[in-house]
Amino acid sequence: VILHGGLPPFFEGDSYKYLGGADSLRAGLGLPPLFRDLPVTGGVLHAVPGYAWFLRMVWALAGGICLAAVPWANAAVALAGYLAAADLMRRLDGALPGALLLVLLAWSPPLAWLEHLLMPDVLAAPIFFLAAWIVVVALPRSERSRTAFGLGAVCGALAALLLMLRVGNQTLLLPLPLLCTTTR
Repeated sequence: VILHGGLPPFFEGDSYKYLGGADSLRAGLGLPPLFRDLPVTGGVLHAVPGYAWFLRMVWALAGGICLAAVPWANAAVALAGYLAAADLMRRLDGALPGALLLVLLAWSPPLAWLEHLLMPDVLAAPIFFLAAWIVVVALPRSERSRTAFGLGAVCGALAALLLMLRVGNQTLLLPLPLLCTTTR
């Protein structure tokens, strides 16, 4: 709260690419050519449009371009993922380890700094934890096929979002099918 409320967001060189993409989307012009051309020239890891779309969504919710809203949105997604990870730990090892994990994640200065950075990196692990929580907790408890289908679709959308944030995030997805088969 001190970091997000007291300092302007942190920028990195690639932040401007995502900001430009979000601004272009906001203006109704689609993504800039960079997002189409850079992957063709070997920069696929550096031109994934998911974070530009995320910024566009944050700005729509904020009522306009609002850079100060982005760290809060990053933190909200991160907190949801940290709660999912803590619940998974609680189910695996008990209440105290789950609570300790939540405290470690929520009070970690490096993670808070990442949340304050205008980059997609902070969202990868929390989104994975949300998908894993769905696979481990929600799917096995769903008794209706429509609910299971819906949860599966949400999990798939989270996996797609991970790929759209950073192509290198696909390695995070490897445990999900294994978790799904072992929890059923």
